[in-house]
Amino acid sequence: MKRTILTLMLLAGCLSLLAQSRLIKLIENEKDLTIDGLDQPIHKVAILNEMLWVTDYGNGNVFKSTDNGETFNKVATLGSEYFESIQFLDEEIGFVSGDYGFVYKTLDGGEIWVDISPPVENRLTERFRNDSTKNQTPNGNFAAYYSMHFINASQGYVSGFTYNPKLGFGSSFKRLFFTTVDGGANWKLEDAEGQKKMIQLAKDSLNSPFSSVENEYFLPKQISWTVKKNRKADILIKQDYLKGTIDTVNLETISFEKRMLRNITFISEDIGFVFGGSIDPDNELAIIYSTSDGGKSWKFHPSNLPHVHVAGANKDYLFLFGKEGFMKCVPISNLIETLVDEE
Repeated sequence: MKRTILTLMLLAGCLSLLAQSRLIKLIENEKDLTIDGLDQPIHKVAILNEMLWVTDYGNGNVFKSTDNGETFNKVATLGSEYFESIQFLDEEIGFVSGDYGFVYKTLDGGEIWVDISPPVENRLTERFRNDSTKNQTPNGNFAAYYSMHFINASQGYVSGFTYNPKLGFGSSFKRLFFTTVDGGANWKLEDAEGQKKMIQLAKDSLNSPFSSVENEYFLPKQISWTVKKNRKADILIKQDYLKGTIDTVNLETISFEKRMLRNITFISEDIGFVFGGSIDPDNELAIIYSTSDGGKSWKFHPSNLPHVHVAGANKDYLFLFGKEGFMKCVPISNLIETLVDEE
């Protein structure tokens, strides 16, 4: 009986290994990145050629690499705890935005950051949410920006919300959408029509493929992908603006009860990925889908990898950052070879 149980356990282990895709094996075996002084997961990344700027998830730190992630240096600790957006226009000019209503700009590649936060009346700027010794319902306006896009060094927007902790989220919640035409020296609070026009302008002004605006990921300029949810499953929406068509792709149903798909990343017009993870307690594993036919079909890759917070690519590497200190650098050439062979 014991021998039978042992045989079944070994068989189950072998089947598990066989079920693991070549993509997952590739990711597991590729280079781990390390960042000295990092004690929180990396949450957001901006990539430009061999340069990476990353923000951690909870301490307001910004780290920079100039060598494809071989080495990182901490360049700043800023007012936000959770930065939700980071964008670089070139190797010198960049922006970050996040909670406590902070928006910062750099003109020297991230060494010095200038506070250009929009004006919010009675804004709370002192951190309190992760400090049990502080009043958790202060009387003021907590602001957070979850979206940001700059068309150039002068013109851009930040989008988010504000609420008064003392009055409660439901009774004091207000949406915020600010635009600037002078690099953040002045901001204008926009109404719904102004928001719509600004977002459309941002989309129309994209000058490179593989760019995102409002979580809409553009390949060539006229084709975009967006992650959505319905009551039953996660779905992808493909829009072809040139043809005026919208297609819905239902992703394979997976077993996680609670999950979050965080971003879409393509490394060519045919090969792309959806990354995220489970948020089930004690089961925060990665969720990874891939396509090698331009999104006609998507494959789910079960794994024991940690929840992936953010991904991004340059011409040579795909970079993955997630929970439990998960940081990987995967050569694009290996990914192409692996996914083509798997098909």
